[in-house]
Amino acid sequence: MGYPIEMKEAVLKKVLTSRKPLHEIAREAGIGRSTLTYWLKNQKNDGKTNLTEKEKRPQDWVAEERLNALMETGGMSEGERVSWCRKRGIFAHHLERWKKDRSFLVNLE
Repeated sequence: MGYPIEMKEAVLKKVLTSRKPLHEIAREAGIGRSTLTYWLKNQKNDGKTNLTEKEKRPQDWVAEERLNALMETGGMSEGERVSWCRKRGIFAHHLERWKKDRSFLVNLE
């Protein structure tokens, strides 16, 4: 999260059209190889570049989404919870913060 969409598109285009290894392209772009691999994996899974959609930040989650996340992850082990969070673009500390700060529950009515 946090990289401009234009940058992601340009880097992915370079990966798909260049014969350079991923680690070289990542180094040139100033990003981690794992980040580039993640972008590429998502592009391959979708069959298209899905970067034009704005990534959802944790603070953009509405009350219902936060509550559902807390309920869904409540019985998970720490490893499962971290994996669940990673897939959704948040961190486990966001869940902990939401659990402690229940003020968002007022917005459910």
